[in-house]
Amino acid sequence: MSVPEIPSIFWQYGRLSDVHVDNSAVMKKLDKLRQDKAPGADDIQPHYRKEIAEEVCYALTTILCKSLDQGEIPRGLEKCQ
Repeated sequence: MSVPEIPSIFWQYGRLSDVHVDNSAVMKKLDKLRQDKAPGADDIQPHYRKEIAEEVCYALTTILCKSLDQGEIPRGLEKCQ
């Protein structure tokens, strides 16, 4: 099976390693988590994720930045959105 061509709109940043993500961007996303939603692939209830957001923000940012730099998704995170 051949890999489909990626539309040029996705290349606006060049390479994934050119995308910058910082703690404030991750924290904004964590703050927007809705508590009335079902648990995700990690089976953690949304209200718990919201409560621990500040504690996990740095680690999530580090994982995301390393993933972008290496161009790989860490095993186990491929289901996350």
